[in-house]
Amino acid sequence: YNGAYSKKLFKIKPSLKNSIGNTYFVKCVDKKESFYKVGITRQVWRERMRKIPYDVKIIEYFKGVLPKCVDLEISLKKDYKKFSYRPMKYFGGVAECFKFNKKKITEIKSKIKETV
Repeated sequence: YNGAYSKKLFKIKPSLKNSIGNTYFVKCVDKKESFYKVGITRQVWRERMRKIPYDVKIIEYFKGVLPKCVDLEISLKKDYKKFSYRPMKYFGGVAECFKFNKKKITEIKSKIKETV
């Protein structure tokens, strides 16, 4: 469950513990496929989303200190591992993509909203 942000990172760079980030849940679409992505960013939304080679729609996000963002992302990726999906186009974060039905989307949105 190690992406760019992980618990190990806070041992290497303790100052990041107080940095603000976003754990996001987005829908990615093009003419051939659609899927969902979970991730973390400290970048401006537009900068991060521009790096994904699909039309991206933000479904839900949590803004908070990075350790909370990492815990949330790890939890979501673990809980929904069996829905994992590998997109046709490569980009940073392809391992954090999923195929979900409406029920799961609602469930994930609730989990993100409940994070404090």
